[in-house]
Amino acid sequence: MNKFNYDKYLLMRNETKSIVNKISFFRLLIFLFIIISFILGAKVNIFNIIGVILIFAFIILIFIHDGYYKRLNYYEKYLNVLEQYKDRDNGNWKKFKDIGEEYSSELFMDLNIVGDNSLFQYLSVCKTKGGRDVLIDKLSNKKINHKELLKNQEAIKELASNVDFDVNFLVAISCFDGKLIDLKDNFSLLDKKIGNKYFDIVVGLLFASLCIIFLLLGLFNVISYNYFMGIFIFNFLINFMYEFIFRDDFSNIDKISNDYYKLNDVYKVIVNTKFNSKKLNSISNDISLDIDKIKYLFFINDLNNLKNNILSSSIFNGLFCINIVVMFMYSLFLKKDVNTLKVGITDIEELEALISLAGIGILKKNVCMPILVDDVELDFKNIEHPLISSGKVVSNDFSNTAGVNIITGSNMGGKTTFIRTVGINLILMNAGTFVCSTNFKSCYFKIFTSISVTDNIDKGISTFYGELLRMKEAIDFHGGNRLVLVDEIFKGTNYNDRIYGAMNVIKKLDDSKTILFVTTHDFELCDYKIKNLRNYYFKEYYEGDSIKFDYKLREGKCESTNAKYLMKKLNIID
Repeated sequence: MNKFNYDKYLLMRNETKSIVNKISFFRLLIFLFIIISFILGAKVNIFNIIGVILIFAFIILIFIHDGYYKRLNYYEKYLNVLEQYKDRDNGNWKKFKDIGEEYSSELFMDLNIVGDNSLFQYLSVCKTKGGRDVLIDKLSNKKINHKELLKNQEAIKELASNVDFDVNFLVAISCFDGKLIDLKDNFSLLDKKIGNKYFDIVVGLLFASLCIIFLLLGLFNVISYNYFMGIFIFNFLINFMYEFIFRDDFSNIDKISNDYYKLNDVYKVIVNTKFNSKKLNSISNDISLDIDKIKYLFFINDLNNLKNNILSSSIFNGLFCINIVVMFMYSLFLKKDVNTLKVGITDIEELEALISLAGIGILKKNVCMPILVDDVELDFKNIEHPLISSGKVVSNDFSNTAGVNIITGSNMGGKTTFIRTVGINLILMNAGTFVCSTNFKSCYFKIFTSISVTDNIDKGISTFYGELLRMKEAIDFHGGNRLVLVDEIFKGTNYNDRIYGAMNVIKKLDDSKTILFVTTHDFELCDYKIKNLRNYYFKEYYEGDSIKFDYKLREGKCESTNAKYLMKKLNIID
């Protein structure tokens, strides 16, 4: 965690907290001295003067305390973000509550993309619903052109090397108090135009001007104050009725201005950072254009807050017709600045997803940016599963073109984990981020899986029929290159049907655009006579009375399994 300067920020948090506590103590002390001074001032006038001085000192301390308190709040949020990165680094990320279960699909569940102990749970730093949607979209293995992929890689590589920006961005967007916010939820409100308000503002300014004029004339005793009070009350009642008539519009103004006002710090973090990658520069430029528009909305929010307070509403509506002014300014905003704001919101959600994906490059040591090629090829060295901790993960090498790869080996030897490792790293590649490998080269594959297939009682689908449906989907695909990952092929049926079905599937998927991985305990498949079949295996070894695994992929076929050993060990057989 040295790259995050955790200890540095922890020290600054503690020092600032100490200062805040000291200021709070001195404020309390000064307050007590103020009371004592005025009590003593009843007899000795000098104490009244001291009391007044202490009041000013107390006010100054309030502002100083507020500044340090804001700094303390920043450090607290900064450390909270770092703690979450620490949890990812030491394996405690599995306690994160956001597991993306609503995005569940067969591919996602087979490769642990969503759900408990998933890639989404490990990576996601998103605080907005849109950011989560963008992240899922990037992890959905959608094909994007080579140029766009390189843009994503360039942006993610820069974000992985600029963790200070990442953390500050996450600190800023945590302004929503841990709640998942849908920034696009307000888009429907923004699309509700409220019509031309020029007549309203002319009338409002006219009565506001009359109120000010009558006030000035009253001050110079030209006319009676009754005229001022009359127009003041009239203005207040008119604006009260105005807000009642347009109550739905004012409700929208409240929600929109308050929600987007919180983005102020997020915008500042982005525009105050110099980027090198094209994608991040494009986002920064959009936000730079948007920040003036958002400031306009911030001003509307400030005025809106005035009218939401009973005292300030009475004063400002009586004097300046503030309700009419707010409505007029909002109508201008809807006409001129809405589209710019929408682009900025979309960019923030994109940035959230990119920072999430950059987590692989930040947290993992064995990473590289994969190379996308046109030929059907899969070539990697020292590939690792991103969700297995560095102390336990074992790396493997593989290099091959189109064909069928049969993997045999003992139970718990690493067969299933290996094909999941291949699949999840391809998902990462196609999302534009790092893969857990020292070298990685591949074309784009449409990925098909049959790994965690179970029966579905509601739909009346058995495990075997579920496997058949998965295989049919893969066989019927003719839209490009395909990677098919099958674990324990047709385990849901009897031996004879399993062998017969497996051989036919292998035959149908043995073509120039497909790489097929099949794990099996059926050694007959290893000798199936097709041109592009290759055999790999995982082996076990024994130390005393214990079985061990090295989880290394080897070329060739397994000669035996550990099934009988395990059954004897558990006293299932003699």
